[in-house]
Amino acid sequence: MRLFLLGSIGLMACDDLPLSAEWEEIELIDEGTLCLERSGTLLTVTVVGAECLSGSCTRNRSGTCSVSADGANLVLFSDIAWERRREPATCTDDCVAVVATCTTEVDAKPTSFMVTHGIATRAVDVGGSGACGGYYTTY
Repeated sequence: MRLFLLGSIGLMACDDLPLSAEWEEIELIDEGTLCLERSGTLLTVTVVGAECLSGSCTRNRSGTCSVSADGANLVLFSDIAWERRREPATCTDDCVAVVATCTTEVDAKPTSFMVTHGIATRAVDVGGSGACGGYYTTY
């Protein structure tokens, strides 16, 4: 009888492991690959934090950003996060992207912007509507 009770207690303890033992949080603040797209005076900024994560080994994927424009200068803030399974894990080969998208109104003339994203400031060209023409990475 004692062995059965101890075995049952051991099984319950394994099933009740805290999530932190199996999952770890990844957060990218003001980091990622940028894409700037324009449609008239509306500028859409997409920040790609991770392009190809396994859907079975990640969860709680989220991304937020805000961008403000002053002439040809942009200030961008982004926060991209997800949880991933700790090793060892068997994961599927699917590809899930984690992105944040935000918009701002800009002057009609600039085709290039100085973008401040985190500690990096770089010139980025703007792609047309539906074309992701301006990429750079802040990692």
